[in-house]
Amino acid sequence: MSDDHSREDLETLLELQDADQVVKRVKHKLDNLEEQQRLDEAQAKVDEVERQHADIRVELDLVQPKVKKLEDEISLLEQRKADEAQKLYGGEITNPRELQGMRAELESTERRIGDHEDALLEVMEEAEGIQSRLDELAQRSADLQREVADREAERDAAAKDLLAELAEAEVARDAVRARVP
Repeated sequence: MSDDHSREDLETLLELQDADQVVKRVKHKLDNLEEQQRLDEAQAKVDEVERQHADIRVELDLVQPKVKKLEDEISLLEQRKADEAQKLYGGEITNPRELQGMRAELESTERRIGDHEDALLEVMEEAEGIQSRLDELAQRSADLQREVADREAERDAAAKDLLAELAEAEVARDAVRARVP
C-alpha cells in the first residue's frame, strides 16, 4: 500500500511539474511576444523623432532672438532716418557743408537699413526652414504615435489570448498542487 501511495505521490508530483512547465511556457510566450517587439520598435522611432524635434526646436530658439534684434535695430535706424530727414529738409540747417554732411549721414543710415533688412530676410528664411523641419517632424511624430497605438492594440489582442491560457494553466496547476501531500 505504501508503494501505491508513493507511486501516486510521484505521479502527482510529475503532473505538477508538467503543469508548472505549461505555466512557464505561456509566461515565456507573453514575455517574448512578437507584437511587443514591434511595439518597442515603433516606440523607439517615436523617441528618435521627438529627440530630433527637441534638437531642432533649440535651433529655432537660437534664431528667434536674432530676428527680434534685427527688427529692433531696423526700427531704431528708421527713426534715426526720419529724424535726419526732418533736419535735412526742415530748414533748420542752412550751412551747405552741414547739409552735405547731413545728406551723407542720411545715405549711410539708408544703407545700414538696407543691410539690416537683407540680414533680417536671411535670418527669417533660416527660421522658416527650421520651422518647416519642425512641422515635418511633428507630422512624422503624430503618424508614429498612431502606429504605436495600433501596435499596442495588436499586442493587447495577442496577450489577451495568452493571459486567458495562463489563467487556465495556473488554475490547473493549483488544482494539482492541492493534491500534493
